This record gives sequence, C-alpha cells and structure tokens, in this order.
Amino acid sequence: MTTLPISCTKYIAGLVAAVLLFGCAQPGKLTGGDKDETPPRILGSSPQNGAVNFDGTSIRMEFDEYVDISGAAKALVVTPPFDQAPMFTLHNKEVTIEWEGELLDSTTYVFNFGEGIADVNERNPLDSNIFVFSTGSYIDSFEVHGRVVNAFTLQPVKDVTVMLYNKNIDSLPLTSLPRYFAKTDEQGKYDIGYLAAGKYKVFALETGNNGYTFDLPIERIAYRNELITAVSPIDTIAEDVDDLLLFLHADSIQFLQEKKQMLDKGLQFVFNLPVDEYTIEELNGKDMTPWLELWNAGRDSVTYWFPEADDYDSLDLSIAYDAKLDTVRFFQPSKFAKPDKKKKDEGFKLKAKGGKIKYFQALELTTEMPLGHVDLSSGLLIEGEDSLELAALTKMTDLGMIVTYEWKQGQTYKIFLADSALCSNYGQCNDTLRMTLKATSKEDYGELTVHHDLPDLGHGYVWQLLNKDGKALREQEITSNASVNFLHIPIGKYQMRLVFDGNANGKWDPGDYKMKIFPEQVIFYEQDLEIKPNWVEEIEWKVEP
Repeated sequence: MTTLPISCTKYIAGLVAAVLLFGCAQPGKLTGGDKDETPPRILGSSPQNGAVNFDGTSIRMEFDEYVDISGAAKALVVTPPFDQAPMFTLHNKEVTIEWEGELLDSTTYVFNFGEGIADVNERNPLDSNIFVFSTGSYIDSFEVHGRVVNAFTLQPVKDVTVMLYNKNIDSLPLTSLPRYFAKTDEQGKYDIGYLAAGKYKVFALETGNNGYTFDLPIERIAYRNELITAVSPIDTIAEDVDDLLLFLHADSIQFLQEKKQMLDKGLQFVFNLPVDEYTIEELNGKDMTPWLELWNAGRDSVTYWFPEADDYDSLDLSIAYDAKLDTVRFFQPSKFAKPDKKKKDEGFKLKAKGGKIKYFQALELTTEMPLGHVDLSSGLLIEGEDSLELAALTKMTDLGMIVTYEWKQGQTYKIFLADSALCSNYGQCNDTLRMTLKATSKEDYGELTVHHDLPDLGHGYVWQLLNKDGKALREQEITSNASVNFLHIPIGKYQMRLVFDGNANGKWDPGDYKMKIFPEQVIFYEQDLEIKPNWVEEIEWKVEP
C-alpha cells in the first residue's frame, strides 16, 4: 500500500471539505459582474492613423481584445470610394484590410468603419471608427455640414447618401461614383470631412439598391445648382450648406397599374395617374351597359359592379386611356374561389362615415357593394323616446344611404333596420341591425380665420391645415393677400402649410433633376395652432419676400 505524503493528505482533505461545504451551501444566482461597456481600442497600426505619403495596398490594425468583423465589409464607407470593395481578414487580435489597384495621387483617404468592428462579447463598436491617411504630404481638412429634409414636409430624412463630385456635369449622379459621400443620421444631418481644395457639386440620394447612382424610379433625390468651394487644403475650414430638399420625381408615364376581380361581382382597374380620357369595350360582344361604373375621388381607380353575380368563362377587355391602349383578360372567377351567395353579412357592412353624426350635416351610411333590394318600411330613427320613419329621411345612393335630419347636439340616436331590409345584388343581406351613434356638439369644434400678407410672385398659393399626422384636413387656393375662414374644425393641434403654386395647378409638385426643375417651395407657420372648443382663432400670417 502506497502512503501519501502528509502535505498531500492535508490538501485532499481540505479539497473534500471545500466540495462538501459548497454542496451544502444555499443555491444562489450566478452573475457575470458588471456589463463590459469598454469599446475595443487600436494598440497599433500600419500605417499609423493620419499617415502621409502612403502608397501601400493594405491597413493592419492590432486591437487590445478579440473583435468581430462579420459586419465590417457592409458597414465600411471609404472616401474616395474604391472600384472594388476592400477585403477584411482576422488573425487573433489583428485585422487586415486589403484592396486592389493603385491609390490616387495627393489624395486623403477616409475609412469609416461605422459599427462594423466590435468586441466579441458585448458588441461594443470600435472607439474611433475613422481611419485616415494621405498619399500626399498633408491631410486635407475642409469640412461640409448640412441637413437633408423631405421637400414637402420639411422633416429630416435619415439614411440618405450625400455625395460630392469634383466635376460639374449634369450626368454625374446618373453615371459616376462620387468623390466623397456620407450618410444622414436620425436628424437628417451629415458631416463630410477631409475634403481637398476644389469646387464640388452636391447631391443627396435615397438609394433603392445600395448604390451611388441615380438609376431607379423609386429613388428620391436632392440637389443644388451652386457649387461648394473648398479652400485652404491644410487649415480646417467648415461650410454649413442650406437644407437639401429630397423629392421623388413625379410620374410622367401613365399605365394600368393593377387589375382585380371581385370574385364574380365585378372588376377593378387602378392606374398610375389620374385618368382624363377613357373608354372600355368587351371584345367578345358582352353588353357592359348594365355594369355600374364608379370612379374614386382621385380618378385613378375605377370599379365595375355587375348587376348580378356572373360566373363568366372569360372576359377580354380593351381599355383606351389617355392615348394608351391595353387589352386585359380575366378568367372564370369560380376557378379561384366560389362564393356562397346565400350567406348573410358576407362582405355586407353598413358603416357610418366618420363613425359619428356631425350635428351640422347629413349622416352618410355606406356599404361595401351596390344595393339591389331595399325595404326601409320597418326602418326607424330613434331619438330618445321618439321614433321616426327612416324612409322619409333617407336618400339611397349606389353604395349606401344619406340620412338628413336636424340633429340635436350631443344627442344619442339609434337606427333600426329589420332583417334583410338591405340586400346586395349578389344575395348578401343584413341581419337585424341596431346602430347607436352620438351627435357631436359645438364644443367639439372651433373656427379658424387666417389673414395673409404674402409676396406677390405672379402666382397663387395653396393653403393647407394639417392634423397631427400631417394630413391636409382643409385646403384652399389663395392669392397673396387672401384670407381663409373655416368653421367646424375639430378641437386639437394643427399646423399650417403654404405651397408656392408656381404652375397654378392647385397642388404641390416635386422637382425633376433632368429638367432642372426644383420642387415647389413650401413654408410652415412658425408655431402649432390650437383649435379650442367653440372659439374663433384669428391669425395674421406675413411672409417676407
């Protein structure tokens, strides 16, 4: 038998005791200590940050901890840009960035890593994400600052690429990569530094394909005619640029955007632009006369409702609109879905427009499809203890009814319709309907009067009152010294906007870069308006030329 040394025996006994003590201890929550919020740091690099007269093809950086570069290539922004994206490699705590091709002479290069290099555990991004070197004898230091805003709302736009070109050629954003560029932040702000001396053309582009050329119709663009002049290549001088107004080119090509079958009940066509001239014909000789034709308010969508359900084999339609001609074919709707024409309330709804009764106007009740059978003989409008015959107060429309009555402010009303009082052309009928609606009162509204003193620029303006969502609640075309007055404005906070209507078409028009047309100017009243209950808000709005 082998005898252990006394020292070993004591060590084992102590270890066993420690294990037993740990096993008997009360269980507790394990913690990893305080969260690591320290970003990785560059201990050394080749070349050094800020180096001059550099002519290499790579950057090597050594970090104080292990880093993750999985997002580095996507986040990297290099100005001036390379023809091909640089490659990242990682070995232990060392990152190497390599590129192909020769560098430009006497040029300052800026590498912005964004948050593409971060520590492994907590994803803390690099503490200094800018790396700069020059192939010349000094680092360029001119800076440009500014903001990109929506041309119509004047709200800042983030993630827009602001680009500088060192040439003044109209085709630049269509065909060429920029010399310098930067992305806007949440406030629409951008900063472009380390610019060489020279004159620069400025564009902003909301790219649809992560590129740097204006080549998609869905891309918004901003530009300015005036060039930026960068002076003194060594002394740091900054220029603040006026807001760049971002806009989407107006569609100028009319086309049929969408066609839709409403099962066996009708058809719908949606166009890219409002339609002026329009004719339609069924090429197989089907009589379209009984079809109900309904256009939307913007006249860019038309719906045809059949007089009854029609499970046609096929339809071939010729549509002529605004000097264009399309042929459209629809196949038998039952091949896709067979509706149950006898089921009640399937797609049949009766809704109050706005969800309430405005005491100063008739009540509009709408359905989702045309009415065929109507029997209001048992219909009632109930006001307190009084009941009135609904038929005497009602005018039927293609898609519902209008109830005209002298509503009492704040009064609750009930509308009663018996089972199957209303049926669509396609067999859907209402169940017994009991609708409760409350009329508004004067205290729900205010009045607004605005007197204008605007520059007389040879054109008019479009005045708009905007709700909190930026939607125009009221609008009116006005002259430079006109006044507007509106009643029954729901209480709440609003903004006022003026559109400089240069082409007198009664609406705001975006720009067209190729035609060298800027978006029409808009201005907002300097502060929000508050419409108070049963109160007249009167404002003088003066705009200096």
